[in-house]
Amino acid sequence: MSSDVLFTPMTETTDCRVNGERLWESLMALAEIGATPKGGCCRLTLTDLDRQGRDLVISWAQAAGMRVTVDKIGNVFMRREGRNPALPPIVSGSHIDTQPTGGKFDGNYGVLAALEVVRTLNDRHIETEAPIEVVFWTNEEGSRFVPVMMGSGVFAGVFPLETVYAAQDADGKTVGEELARIGYIGSQDAGRSSDWAPTSKRILNRGRFWRMKRKLSVSCRACWGSAGMTAW
Repeated sequence: MSSDVLFTPMTETTDCRVNGERLWESLMALAEIGATPKGGCCRLTLTDLDRQGRDLVISWAQAAGMRVTVDKIGNVFMRREGRNPALPPIVSGSHIDTQPTGGKFDGNYGVLAALEVVRTLNDRHIETEAPIEVVFWTNEEGSRFVPVMMGSGVFAGVFPLETVYAAQDADGKTVGEELARIGYIGSQDAGRSSDWAPTSKRILNRGRFWRMKRKLSVSCRACWGSAGMTAW
């Protein structure tokens, strides 16, 4: 972020509504890459279209002043620094690869909505206490290579990197070959970041801090559901 930007403290009256029009335009621009005749999107992982989508999202992150790193399985991390870089980052994101007959929003909305939050903070000149990281994972859908949730699985230590590199698609092309071909084998080690704290711990700790400082404390209810329909 430019050093000449003046940050203002966030107050209870700060207007932090995101720019819905800008978010929509970003979603529609990304959806054009791999657009299908019926209004959907086909952008399979590690294809040329996936590379184009990655390049576009990264260009937006860089324009927002974010630092971009890529790990060895192609996961992309886009970071906006906070006042205290020693704090664990607030992390949000999803994926931008699609099913062969996918829609415009699955995964894409999760990434671009998080990016829009950063853009809005920039617009309001708000500096957060902790860094913010927007992430998108490689081959979350699993429609070209198995296993599903490949990039996040390697990051979490569930799948060995070399095993994943050897996975083949229907044409015999491997993950390792295709990552190299599209230029997305990064230099960062693929694994849980040492400065990422468990989400539950971070929420609880920050919640106590907010109450002490008379800030708003938010509790979120959710149920777990992975790559499919979830009944509430």
